[in-house]
Amino acid sequence: MNRSAITGRSSQRNARHHLVVWLILLPFVLTGLFTFRDQPTLALWHLLATLSLGLLLGHLNRPFKDVAWVWVILIWFLVGCFGKSWLSLSLLDDETLISRRVSSLEHLTREDVLASYVWICVSFVVFCIVAVAISTRRPRPPRTFPAQRVLSRTLQVRRALALVLLVTIAGIIASALQTALGFGVMGMEQEHLPYRISTLIIRFRMDIAIGLLVLCVWNADRLESRPLMLLALGALTALATWDAIIRASRSSMLLYGLPIIMLWFISGRPTRRSTLVSCLVLVLTVVMFPVWTELRLVRSFEGADLIEGLTEVYQRQVQGTGRLDLREASATLLLRMGGADGLWRTRSVLNDQPWSTRWRALWRDGMSVYYTREVVGLRKPGFRAPSALGTFALVAGMPLTPLALGGFIGVIGLLWTWLGHLEVAPVGRALVASTLLFWFSDGLFGPREIFALAVTLASCGIVLRYWLHPRPESLTEMGVARVAGPMMSRRRLTLPARRLSPPVARTLAKSDTQ
Repeated sequence: MNRSAITGRSSQRNARHHLVVWLILLPFVLTGLFTFRDQPTLALWHLLATLSLGLLLGHLNRPFKDVAWVWVILIWFLVGCFGKSWLSLSLLDDETLISRRVSSLEHLTREDVLASYVWICVSFVVFCIVAVAISTRRPRPPRTFPAQRVLSRTLQVRRALALVLLVTIAGIIASALQTALGFGVMGMEQEHLPYRISTLIIRFRMDIAIGLLVLCVWNADRLESRPLMLLALGALTALATWDAIIRASRSSMLLYGLPIIMLWFISGRPTRRSTLVSCLVLVLTVVMFPVWTELRLVRSFEGADLIEGLTEVYQRQVQGTGRLDLREASATLLLRMGGADGLWRTRSVLNDQPWSTRWRALWRDGMSVYYTREVVGLRKPGFRAPSALGTFALVAGMPLTPLALGGFIGVIGLLWTWLGHLEVAPVGRALVASTLLFWFSDGLFGPREIFALAVTLASCGIVLRYWLHPRPESLTEMGVARVAGPMMSRRRLTLPARRLSPPVARTLAKSDTQ
């Protein structure tokens, strides 16, 4: 490629980046100043956040794969914290929306929103400083991996197809066990199985299965195999739909579809097909949101089981007698992402309970149970999420929340840099980026969630190295290369024998002569 073509692409990228900067910066500053036109102190804090936002956006003109984690956290701040605060202030006077339970604004006052906005601005400034410091570090040159493999393309596709079928069947069996045994199902009492079997089943469905299917999608893109791509995307859609039904979850489509969207953008290959699939995931999330909300209400408040709940929701949607119309569902969807509400709810608890009492309760009950029962005051079945700001406020206190959040973001940036040196880097970064959005929105990133993410990343790396895309040294480590001669044809061996160990090279050479 000549110098003029490279210069032209760089100019186009800079122009797109400048357009994105102004599309974010102008609405941010104007909306904030209009909202706090009668609050000069909050307007000054908002201007400080605007300056930090401009500084951060100026340093994000880099390949998306290197700064995707910054964009995810930035979107969470803009939508879940700032946008939710502005929208809540405008909806607090609409008693109809609040009474029909389409938002989390019950028992919320303007004082809670205004007092928490200062800490949101301080936390945002800290995030911008940490993100700029990490993103401007000079990256090490990426590791290079040998392109030659032992298996042919046809055999790699067959192995990937077998993996998709195996994961899909295992996911269906895990879902059936979850429904039959009654754990993690909306509308049913929680059943605790021995040896944490319920945790293993849920983590396989919601973490490991998604990671392996995303790995197959990435492998299908590399091998240019359309059947493998369609089968993997179909498996993700089926598992997402079933997860939404049994858990009455309104975010199942995003949980299963967001890693694919992040994978395509991080890989630098957003084609027409990937754009269409991304738009389809977002449209399904919006269109099905009232249906899943209705199912959630029927099973939570009316005590219906799975079959009765689905039948009742279908009849209400056909007759048009659902509790939510499009306007109410849209408002609920905009307020669905957790963020500022974590600080709104925790203010009273931080003032009433001493630090030692709060820590003992958190250690005894866990974050989700403590926040639901003690902070929100919800006694019926179900849980509420405190968001990342609420989690750090309950653990460290309000004054130390920005520092704790900044330290956590710094660890995420270092993890992102380390993932870039792995062979499975696009898949690992896509899984981490999608997980970050749910972690920051829910605030539930305890040891179990971190361990589940680590196991998922390790599973993807092991499957890629020893099954989907093995290298000769991987086969040697497994002891397979000792018998590789009789099993492998000359057509499938693409690596010269001099790169193998002498015993393996002699075995392969002997099989070729025979």
